[in-house]
Amino acid sequence: MCDIRGSSYNRSVQFSKYFPINLRDYPIDNNKYMIEQLARRHSFIDIDRVGIWGGSSGGFMAATAMLKYPEFYKVGISRVGQHESNIFHGWWTNIFNLDVNLGVNDTIYTNIFLVENLKDKLFIIHGEIDTNVHPSNSARLVNELMKAGKYFDYLFVPGGDHGWSENREYVRKRIWLYFVENLMDNRISNIEIMSY
Repeated sequence: MCDIRGSSYNRSVQFSKYFPINLRDYPIDNNKYMIEQLARRHSFIDIDRVGIWGGSSGGFMAATAMLKYPEFYKVGISRVGQHESNIFHGWWTNIFNLDVNLGVNDTIYTNIFLVENLKDKLFIIHGEIDTNVHPSNSARLVNELMKAGKYFDYLFVPGGDHGWSENREYVRKRIWLYFVENLMDNRISNIEIMSY
């Protein structure tokens, strides 16, 4: 894990106050650069098999990574991501969508604009009764991916809220298995993961 610019007030002023208009792209730019630096330093890091996953804002970022840098990120798992900021909490999006020179920026950058870029494995997970990030956020992304003719995986969790829900162990195992299947050449069997 690594702090991205704008994420900590315990660093320099330039680091702490860095927060551009585009909420979608800059964290992934930072993370990609960090992974590349680590791979140059450590030979055990396989830069050709990079996976990413996250929930909520992290789910939004995981999908962004797959769609913005399709040659770099090979597997992404997006759980309860707010992919469509135009229908996410308007007060949150608008507060951070400011251009200090021009006022409010009318463009809210979402993953919907990037669906044509998908190349590798994306797994989208969302709970049925999420009261924080409405399931329509993932549904809209899924719909656009379908329109673009993209292949992806989607798990809709019955009774699932923004947290893990009563099916959390199943969902966690599916996440592990997705990475095993798509990054590790099935070095661990599906049965071993699901019976863990």
